[in-house]
Amino acid sequence: MALFEDLSEEKARGNDHLAALKPVSAERMRSLRQSFPDLPTDYQEFLVRVGAGEIGQAQFMLYDGLVEPDEVFGESPVSL
Repeated sequence: MALFEDLSEEKARGNDHLAALKPVSAERMRSLRQSFPDLPTDYQEFLVRVGAGEIGQAQFMLYDGLVEPDEVFGESPVSL
């Protein structure tokens, strides 16, 4: 069985938790590889085969690349 084949099959069958995930475009993957040459191959494969986006009713989010903490948690409060 190929890497992530089980998830790809679940998604194809209409699994509600995976339905919103969209495969990352070849152009985006080229950009990621150029910006992050050490990006794990398994992560790249997941983004291409399964995708990125919301899981379920937005309980979890899989991003289409690396993001800054502020993008996930919001801006940190300024300490006085």
